[in-house]
Amino acid sequence: MRRRYFLFPMLIVLAVFFVGCGAGNFFRTSSDDAEPSLGRVGLFPAEAGGNAEAGSVVDSTLVEFMTANKLQVISPSALSAMLRSRDLQRPVDDYIRKLRILNFSDPELCKKIGSALEIDTFLLSKVEYWGYSKKEGDKDIAKIGIGIILVEAKTGRVLWRGVKYELREYLLLKPALADVARSLLKKMIDEMLTKR
Repeated sequence: MRRRYFLFPMLIVLAVFFVGCGAGNFFRTSSDDAEPSLGRVGLFPAEAGGNAEAGSVVDSTLVEFMTANKLQVISPSALSAMLRSRDLQRPVDDYIRKLRILNFSDPELCKKIGSALEIDTFLLSKVEYWGYSKKEGDKDIAKIGIGIILVEAKTGRVLWRGVKYELREYLLLKPALADVARSLLKKMIDEMLTKR
C-alpha cells in the first residue's frame, strides 16, 4: 500500500521534469492514422512572459501564416474578447495549467471550451526564448525559441506539439528578432500542417 502512495508523487515529479525540459527540438504528432480536419482554429494569445513585443509578433505571424494556408482562424484578440464575454477564462486557465504541469489534455475541459467558443481545434503558443546572446566561440547571435501545441477541441487529443529554436549569427548589425521569429514560425507551421 505504501508503495502506491510513493509512486504517484514520483510520477508527478517526472511529468514536471519532462515537460520543463524544452531545451532542444521536440515534435510529437497524433498517433492515430486518421487526420481530422482542423475546422475553425482558435488561436490563444501567446504566453510571452510579459514581453509584449514577442507576444504580438507571434500572435500576428500565426494569424498571417495560418490564414495563408486557407485555415479558418479566430485571432488571439478575438478569442480573448470571446473568453471575457462568455466567462471562460477560468476553464481555459485550468486546462492550460493541467497541460503544462501534468502533461494532461483534459478532454472534458477541452469539450467545454470548444463548444462555448464554437471552435474545432485550438492552438497554444509559448515564447521560450527571445533575445540576443553569445554562442560558443564568442559569436553574437539572435536567438528565438517557440513552443506550439495544437489540440482537437471535442476530444482533447494533442494533434501536434513542437518546441524549436532558431539562431542567427551576426557581426555588426543585429537581425530583427521579429524577422527571426517569422522564419522560425513559418517552418513550424509548415511542419505542423504536413506532419500531423
